Amino acid sequence: MMNNSSFYDLTTVPFSDRETFNNAILLLSMVKSEAYYIVGFSRLDKKIEIGFDFKSSFNSTITQLFTMSLNIPDRIHFKAILIVNGQFLCENIIKKYEQNFFIENNNIAYEKSIERDLIIPVSVEDIDKAITYVKKDIINFINDYFKNIEK
Repeated sequence: MMNNSSFYDLTTVPFSDRETFNNAILLLSMVKSEAYYIVGFSRLDKKIEIGFDFKSSFNSTITQLFTMSLNIPDRIHFKAILIVNGQFLCENIIKKYEQNFFIENNNIAYEKSIERDLIIPVSVEDIDKAITYVKKDIINFINDYFKNIEK
């Protein structure tokens, strides 16, 4: 029965990959939706799509998505294409945020990676801190964007 293709092949999928992904899904299923929420996930692609909503003083409620990927052996990788009200953010503010924000296919993208232990999976608390950090980075960038538009 355990040879069924529905189950992980325990000889080819490292424990840390399985457990980091499981910890992330567990965390995201327990978090209040006001913080962030699961939009979708793929165990095959080792990706979780995370969404969050926030109220900007310069705009109505904004929904933003980013992907958490476990495809790099010792890293957890986050990526987003920033969209506000269906519009891709323009390039004029990106110079302030050179570290994690960049232009990709004429859109502003965000990327950040955190270290992941190969032996002991990342704890739920560490995943929460990383997701919260990514969310804060994106919110700060978008709020700055609106401040600069109003000038």
